[in-house]
Amino acid sequence: MSKPSEFDFEQFKAEAIKSMYAGKPLNGEQGIFAPLKATPKIASIKSRVSL
Repeated sequence: MSKPSEFDFEQFKAEAIKSMYAGKPLNGEQGIFAPLKATPKIASIKSRVSL
């Protein structure tokens, strides 16, 4: 079993800022927060919480 890759928050933050200035949407498959869906912790929380 392979080790999951580390989430680089600083890189995410820099990309999110650039994306906001470019007018990219916050949510959705192509949104600014889409990379957060891939992290195991967020996926685990999302599976437990119904919105």
